[in-house]
Amino acid sequence: MNNKYSKINCLFLNPAPSLIKYGMHWGMGKIGCNSYLFDYGETAIFDKSQEYQLQKIEEKIKGQKTNLIFCEGYSNMPTTEIRRLCKKYNIQFHWWDIESPVTPRIALSNLKNTDFMWSTCIEYINQFKNMGYKSDLLLFGCNPEFHGYRQPEKRFQHDISLVGTNYSNRFNKVKEFILPLLDNGFDLMIYGLWWMNKEAEVNLINYPNNYWNEHPALPYDWLPVVINSSKIMLGLNCSDASETQTTCRLYEILASSETSVYLAWYTKAQDKLFGDYIYQAKSGQEMLDMAKEILSMTDKQRNQKALLAREYVINNHSYELRAKQVADKFFELGGNI
Repeated sequence: MNNKYSKINCLFLNPAPSLIKYGMHWGMGKIGCNSYLFDYGETAIFDKSQEYQLQKIEEKIKGQKTNLIFCEGYSNMPTTEIRRLCKKYNIQFHWWDIESPVTPRIALSNLKNTDFMWSTCIEYINQFKNMGYKSDLLLFGCNPEFHGYRQPEKRFQHDISLVGTNYSNRFNKVKEFILPLLDNGFDLMIYGLWWMNKEAEVNLINYPNNYWNEHPALPYDWLPVVINSSKIMLGLNCSDASETQTTCRLYEILASSETSVYLAWYTKAQDKLFGDYIYQAKSGQEMLDMAKEILSMTDKQRNQKALLAREYVINNHSYELRAKQVADKFFELGGNI
C-alpha cells in the first residue's frame, strides 16, 4: 500500500450501496484513504431542504478535514452550492457520470461545477475535454469482500433470476428477450421496482408468479444470495450505444457467482469488456436457445465457467483499482494535503 493515499480524506455524498457504500467507499479504504460516507438520514438524495443538505455537508467537511468530495451524481444535487463549499475549503470535487448516454444532460449541466468528470461512457470523455473540462474513464467494478459466494437459500432457488428496475428505456428489449422466457415456461423469478405497474407498457401483471413481491425491491445485501441460488442470472442494459457503458450489475454478478452464468442481450460494451466470460443473445430465439444450453450443463460445468469469470472480474475490475484511479488523479491535479 502506498502511504501517500492516507493523506486523502474523501467524503462521499451519495451512499448508494452498489456503487458507493460497497463500491468506491470500500475501495478508498482498501488503498489507505480516509473515507467517509453520508448515512441515509443525511444524504442529499432524500427530500431534505437544500439548506439542511449544505449544512450537513459543511459539518462533515470541517469535522473530517475533507480534501476530496466524490459523488455519483443525480439531477437534483445542489452542485453550484457544493462547488462554493469546495472553493471555500480548498477541496477537489469529482463527479462520476454514470448515466451517459442514457441521460447525458445530467453530466453536461454539472460540468462547470466539478474539478474532474469521471464517466463510464468513453464516447463522452472527448466531448467533455473539448468543452474545456478534465475527464477520464471510470468503469463500474466489484468488491470481492462483499460480492462473493453465499450459501443458496431455498426461497431464492430458481433456474433463472433477474434483479433490476423496469425502466421504460428497456421496454423493447424486455419484450424481445425476457418475456419469451416467461411465455416458454422457464423457471424465472424477477426482482425489482415497477414491474407490477399496470400503467407501464411492459409489466408482469400477467405473470404474477414470476415476480418476487416480499419487498418493493430486493435488499442489496441479499443480492449475492440470489445469485448463488440461481443457475442463470439475466442482465439488463439501458443502452447499447457505447463501447464501455454497461449495467453495474454485470460486474457484481460475475464477482458474486460460484454457481450461476450471466446471460443478457448483446451489447458491444459487454462484448468488449467480458467476451467469452458471459453469454449474449442477439435475438429472442437465441436467448431461448442459450438459456436451454446453460440449463443443460452440469453443476460442475456451470461452476467452472462462473469461477473463471469471477477470477477475471476481481483481478481486472475491482473497486480497489477504481479507487486508485481517483486517488492518483487527486494528486495529479495538485490535491490539497
